[in-house]
Amino acid sequence: MSAIRTEGGGSLNSAHRHIDVFIVVKAVTSLLLFILWGSFFIDHLSWFVVSGEPVPPLEIWLLQAAHLVFVAGYLVILKWERVGSVMIVLGALLFFTFAAREEAVPYFSISIVPVLVIIVKKLRQILLPQSFGIGL
Repeated sequence: MSAIRTEGGGSLNSAHRHIDVFIVVKAVTSLLLFILWGSFFIDHLSWFVVSGEPVPPLEIWLLQAAHLVFVAGYLVILKWERVGSVMIVLGALLFFTFAAREEAVPYFSISIVPVLVIIVKKLRQILLPQSFGIGL
């Protein structure tokens, strides 16, 4: 990471760092999707706690587990990109394939945006290693 130069040619102090736009976009989209799909997850849990309702079938429990995996992946991806990416992709694929059926593609596509940001970031690092990030 190189120092940022001022107009006079001097360096700014170390508190000003090189900002990686991809990390910011990944974090913002992950947190927004965590809130969105996390609220649906909590809403879907109401079936499990409503008294007088029959116990949900095993496939519903498994779908909820897949839902939990990809929702948790949005937080995991902030620290461990590979593990979080796998959690998001596999959990969302399983959940939306069976829960949304013919509507699965748009839901899945929206759900993996943070993973796509990481892929673009990695491709850009490989193809354009010198022009990565912006200085602020």
